[in-house]
Amino acid sequence: MKKIAVLSLVCFAFSTPNTDCKSVHTGKFQIEALEGIYIITRTKDTQTEEVTNRGLISQFKIKWQSSCSYILYDRQVLKGTDIVPRGSEFDTLYCNISDVKEFTHKVTCKFKNTEPGSIILKKVR
Repeated sequence: MKKIAVLSLVCFAFSTPNTDCKSVHTGKFQIEALEGIYIITRTKDTQTEEVTNRGLISQFKIKWQSSCSYILYDRQVLKGTDIVPRGSEFDTLYCNISDVKEFTHKVTCKFKNTEPGSIILKKVR
């Protein structure tokens, strides 16, 4: 009986997704999408996003709500042409991190009145 309990505990530990979100609070990440490659650089206070094939670079302020939840707001276009519509429903992006692995993590984000979408970010540095 004792062996079964230990085995169950080990299986549970390996099947539970890692939620050490603090390990991805800062760093450089990459997303490969149909529109091109996105390079995301997170610092303590900002998130910069570069869409390589469009020459677009934008920057958000970042505010951590919890270790796995943050908001991106006050978006500024640093280079290129902005294609995101302006308006209050697009001024803040609400994000949750899940499934943190050694080189990837999943982020689910949504604007105020939109359905959430998920992406996998690959750690570059």
